[in-house]
Amino acid sequence: NNNFAKSVLYVGGSSKIKGIEVLLDAIPYIDNDIQLNLAGSFPKLNPLGTLKRIVYRLCFPVTFRLRSKLEVITNFKNINIIGSVSTIDKILKKSTLLISPFTVPHFSRPVVEAFSYGKPVIASDVLGMDEIVNNGVDGILFKNGDAKALAQAINTLVNNKKLVHKMGLNGRQKSIDTFSPKENVLKIELVYKNLTI
Repeated sequence: NNNFAKSVLYVGGSSKIKGIEVLLDAIPYIDNDIQLNLAGSFPKLNPLGTLKRIVYRLCFPVTFRLRSKLEVITNFKNINIIGSVSTIDKILKKSTLLISPFTVPHFSRPVVEAFSYGKPVIASDVLGMDEIVNNGVDGILFKNGDAKALAQAINTLVNNKKLVHKMGLNGRQKSIDTFSPKENVLKIELVYKNLTI
């Protein structure tokens, strides 16, 4: 079915805490017919001369390692670095699912947005994410930092159209029940009503 695109969206750019290294390490294990769209700010990969490369490696080892991994993935045909975008709604609508491989405790607004569009989410099991994503119901939680587990979750879910649809519906319902503006205004009003002076 051509309407079922095998497309995964990552939002977070090259930020280490958003799990870019975990994702980059997972890419070689992801089926090559799955399109990976990477949104956010990424460094320009202008060629480095030999001396500059040595200095970069010695003075900025973490940045150099990330740059090296980014250089490798540019050779993969299924990788699309979108860069910074003002809104993810158009990309999200066309995506099969969203991935959020955060490495530190976090609450991710793109996960809530994905649910509102009926898209399941694959996320690391860090605190906060494990409260948003219900494993096996509206997405999949993988062990934080485990690149192969991330790749396996992506391959499994993207290739199961029925499961994507079911989890997407569950996520959509969660966005209505838990994250809608109306629900949140009611919760805030309740907090104010219960405050005593």
